[in-house]
Amino acid sequence: MDLFVARKVVVMDLHIFYDNRINKHIATVRQRYDVYRVNINFFHGRKVKNDQGYPSHILDFSPTRNQYVNGLLLTLSTLVGATTRRLNKVLREEFVKEGDELIIHVHDPYLLTIAMGLERKFPGTRVVFDRHDHFETWKNRLGISVPGIFEKLYGRRVAELIIANPGLEHLPKAFTGKTVTQISNYPLSEYFDREAVEKKVVELGSDGRIVLAYFGALSLGFDRDIDLMLRLMASVMRGNAKTSSVVAGRIFEPAVVGRLDEMKVEFGERFSYLGELPYRKVIESSKKAHVGFFLMNPERPMWSSSRPYSANKIYEYLQTGTVPVVRAIIEEPEGVRDCSLFFDERSSFGDMASALENLCHDVDGMKDLMTKCFETGLEYSWDKVAPRYLECYERVFASMAKDK
Repeated sequence: MDLFVARKVVVMDLHIFYDNRINKHIATVRQRYDVYRVNINFFHGRKVKNDQGYPSHILDFSPTRNQYVNGLLLTLSTLVGATTRRLNKVLREEFVKEGDELIIHVHDPYLLTIAMGLERKFPGTRVVFDRHDHFETWKNRLGISVPGIFEKLYGRRVAELIIANPGLEHLPKAFTGKTVTQISNYPLSEYFDREAVEKKVVELGSDGRIVLAYFGALSLGFDRDIDLMLRLMASVMRGNAKTSSVVAGRIFEPAVVGRLDEMKVEFGERFSYLGELPYRKVIESSKKAHVGFFLMNPERPMWSSSRPYSANKIYEYLQTGTVPVVRAIIEEPEGVRDCSLFFDERSSFGDMASALENLCHDVDGMKDLMTKCFETGLEYSWDKVAPRYLECYERVFASMAKDK
């Protein structure tokens, strides 16, 4: 290796700028490499600001109010070369110098087209793809997986593959022969706060008030069963006046707004929607909650024993002493079962509501579970898996040196 060659990483994504996984990734690799983030915003009216302390370029591409149409228009812009030319200019002016070795790390399949265009602009560059989900199941009304198309088109040109969720059985054939590294969605150890959990347990015993919570995507037609969750929240609040509910996250359909409004009308101040929250505020809100939901819909194609989830929401609940209510196929379920209400696809609404209501009336039992949640959560720390990013980069940069 030439000691005077700079090794650099460009991170590309479509996520909200304070996305937890992407910022954990960047914080990890900045320990060894210079990092520059290219964040693309499809959402009309969303103000994006870099408050993370690392260099970035934010491309606001929202000519219409429909994020899916904006995504299509960005792809067309990329195919004619406009987007690639713009980012090539930005990167050369602000980050990449002649002779630098470069990895482009892509966090969204929709951006593989841009990444491959930039790969041609910077000879010798390698692309690493970070696969956050089982994208082959993301099918539209025509039964077509649009992100799956991008994976099939460009998967063979990816140098290495990172996966968040375990399971290799359903990976697209385009990734055959690639080195695959799983990096689970474990939380940062800095957010483990034993004192806050102990305080929450004591205060639960003093006033008996219980907060039910959910922080995440809000859609009635995707993998999360948001309708079931809201029905369970309503059932508990009707039967226990000391309970309240809080929900936060991006709303994907107008119908979700209607369901949230119904909850506000019935329960008033006992039900709150907090909008989209930065990660630190998610953790702060989780520290105030006693029960947290993670319910997947078994009728969706994502539900499969061969497609388990690395559910960051569950790990966040554990680390804040919040009892998870889970209906999902997840990695390492054994530890989670012992400190949660855990259901499967056969569980009826009545069974789930009854178990939840019984838990909320059993203050001592809930206090025991909350303490056990925190102790269990200590086993799932980002520090355990973060070095795998650096190991991936070491291999990729070494392959560049061999090809020179």
